Amino acid sequence: MPDLTNLPDSVEIGLQIALVAGAALISFLVLRAAVGISVRHLIERRTAESGGGVLPRAELERRVNTIARLAVRVAATVIVVIAMLMTLDLFGIDIGPAVAGLGVVGIAVGLGAQTLVRDWLAGIFVVLENQYSSGDMVRIADVEGVVEDF
Repeated sequence: MPDLTNLPDSVEIGLQIALVAGAALISFLVLRAAVGISVRHLIERRTAESGGGVLPRAELERRVNTIARLAVRVAATVIVVIAMLMTLDLFGIDIGPAVAGLGVVGIAVGLGAQTLVRDWLAGIFVVLENQYSSGDMVRIADVEGVVEDF
């Protein structure tokens, strides 16, 4: 961080927090743009390779966009967690023990919530294996509806 010794501590910390938030926002925007470009490139390449015969272009776009949204959300969550840890460090909180403690708590929660974790992983495989995509009409048990978002 820049040396701002002539400013009061609260202003210095505020500017550093703004810098961390700005860096996180820029990182997210760059990531989202990169995923968008990659998705367009992937769709065009797959359509050209298949000649439009394997999957219709609209279906391919839905599938790739669903996976892209999932990737952006996971990456955005990672960016937010990193930014929060950096902000805690700015307030003088030693994040090393906090990260280690969160790891232990994460293991305990993971063991306690195995069903939740198993369902979450099953949901990821539903997306990756293209069982459902955004916009599909589905009927599960006695519930029927349109898949809006993952």
